[in-house]
Amino acid sequence: MESAGAKIMKRNTEQWIGEFDFSDPYQLKQMFKETFEDERRAFLEMVGMSQDVDIDMKRYTKRMDTGLSTVHQAREMVGDDYPDYLGSSYFEQDWAYINATVARGYDAIDRNHDLLLAAAIWILDTLSEKYNVFAIERDFLPELTEEEAEDVPSFIVGSDSVHSDELLIKTVYALMHRNDDCKVYKPKGEMRRNILDEATVRNKHRQEVPSRNRFEKLISGLGAENIEEAVNEFKEKYWFLAKAYFHGLCKNHARRYELMDRHDRLEQKRKRYVKDGMTIKARINPDGSFDPLGGKTSDDFRNAIELDQAIGRCADGIEEQVHEKMNYTDMFKEALIMSETEAEEMMPEEFRERMKDFRIENPYRLAFALLYLADRGDDLIWNYYFGTCLASMIADTLPWKYGFDDFFNAELKYKYGENESEPLPDIFRVQYGNDDFEHFEEPKNMAQLMYELTETIMPRDIDPYQWVGNYWNEIGVSEQDQKIMRLAMGVMNAYRWRVPGTYKQRETENSQSDTLIAKTADLQEKVRLLEAKVNALAKENKSLKEASWNAAKQSARLSEKLETAFRETKADREELAKLREAIFVSQNPEPEVPDNTVSLPFEAKERIIVCGGHDSFVKQFTQLITGNVRILSNVKINEDLIRNADTIWIQTNALSHSDYYKIMDLCRKMGKPVNYFLYASARKCAEQVVKESQNRK
Repeated sequence: MESAGAKIMKRNTEQWIGEFDFSDPYQLKQMFKETFEDERRAFLEMVGMSQDVDIDMKRYTKRMDTGLSTVHQAREMVGDDYPDYLGSSYFEQDWAYINATVARGYDAIDRNHDLLLAAAIWILDTLSEKYNVFAIERDFLPELTEEEAEDVPSFIVGSDSVHSDELLIKTVYALMHRNDDCKVYKPKGEMRRNILDEATVRNKHRQEVPSRNRFEKLISGLGAENIEEAVNEFKEKYWFLAKAYFHGLCKNHARRYELMDRHDRLEQKRKRYVKDGMTIKARINPDGSFDPLGGKTSDDFRNAIELDQAIGRCADGIEEQVHEKMNYTDMFKEALIMSETEAEEMMPEEFRERMKDFRIENPYRLAFALLYLADRGDDLIWNYYFGTCLASMIADTLPWKYGFDDFFNAELKYKYGENESEPLPDIFRVQYGNDDFEHFEEPKNMAQLMYELTETIMPRDIDPYQWVGNYWNEIGVSEQDQKIMRLAMGVMNAYRWRVPGTYKQRETENSQSDTLIAKTADLQEKVRLLEAKVNALAKENKSLKEASWNAAKQSARLSEKLETAFRETKADREELAKLREAIFVSQNPEPEVPDNTVSLPFEAKERIIVCGGHDSFVKQFTQLITGNVRILSNVKINEDLIRNADTIWIQTNALSHSDYYKIMDLCRKMGKPVNYFLYASARKCAEQVVKESQNRK
């Protein structure tokens, strides 16, 4: 039985032979379906199910559907970086292939919460531009119990130079647990997912629940402009990578096209040989001699063999290009962290030239944009290949990727520390001032200049990492970068080992501390009681609002029923009056004197339905009233005729009770006006119709 991996290779080779019509939605959908199914099957055969690669049917189907729905947009975005070579390469096939590629998913990349921590840092950086630390903690971050705080992995929190560990833990917690209250089923044994959790995948996370409200409040403090800037930067990097990837395939496409063109020409030539009977069969000649070539010349035989060999070489070349493309796709994810030598060996020149312009200036902002787009269900995230490429690149640029190792630090200092030669700066030497009479400045030292501008006392050990320059020289760090890092390292070394309460804190440790603590506890208790009262009032207010709303709704329903009853009663009274008049006239007949004011015959413009009447009545009436008139006599009541009529006339002396009640029910239901003939005479009834018609005008 052919393996899934062999099927993929065979399909990839066959897809580059001949032309396809991907303008047909059915063919396009089938190609996507086959590509995704083959990739998934091959991975399951080789490795088995793994949560790291997001190939469960729910996520994989979502990836396939998104890739299919965005293929035309992607083609437009990539533009000239993907030249089509019809018959050998198609953008639709490559887009399906790369998005079906099985690789680490977002949550596997974020297994150590790297992306989540980076997003939290950017959130705090952005909030700090508008709010002070107390407002941030009070208005945007959750209050955590000791257990909740311990739920955030401690190893992701280090010595950030701006935000305290407590702020970082609270922010990361709000991001980690944003969908906890959505109550969405989570498969047994499912790993912790922070980017595409079950609620997000099922699109059931935008609910009015406490955890979501907490997250949305945190996001609201960032400002729409900052969020849009982050999202736009992420999308710009995404499409840059997509264009760079396809640009790197240009030579591969051109080579495939060349091989396919040669392959087709050789196939045509071979078909001519077969048509001419170029089949080698040994035979016995008439003179009895043996002819191993069957009448063909050795040149013909040689040409046929060389032709087959040339076709085989073309097929091998095409297969080689398939392997080259697959290897390129696998290596693309590692391109950003490759050394220059590795990139020259493994990546095409076109790709290397394009990637020279690629930079990740702010990985924290990009990490937030990734989380935000995933939470909002943006299609870009579900086009996995370039999305996970960018996520990996973001994670690879974060400062804490390689962790902190005291042993490695000591080993480097031992190896390079013996060569210290640069003199340490004399920070207390008074040497900077101005003797000019008009602009006189008192002489100052370096530490005084620093305090004058920052209100900060300089670290006593100004350059504890002097020895590190030798190590950095060895690995190629520029002098300018070294200066910046050494200055920062000196400050951060002092900050890291500072005694709590001596840096950016003005609290005094005296007898007032206990009093302040007691007052704080008392105030917290009062706040707690007030919050409980507020919650109770809010709950009561909510129930009163619901009761008021229900009462208003019930009142509206009753008013509507009452109005309907009034209308029906009025209609019944009018109908009863007409019926009484008809009965009275029939019981007290008057001599039938023609009305000379009425001109007959009369052509009715409106649609008139007459119900009842004997045959003689019907015959005379249809001669007197012409046009849109239909008489229902001794026939089944037709609902469509009643519905389309303008006026209904009833001849009561020739209509059964059952038909009468059925007609009246239909007229009431459809709101049709009903009139009664007061006479048995067809002429008098016709005069009645004419007068009624004239009165309405």
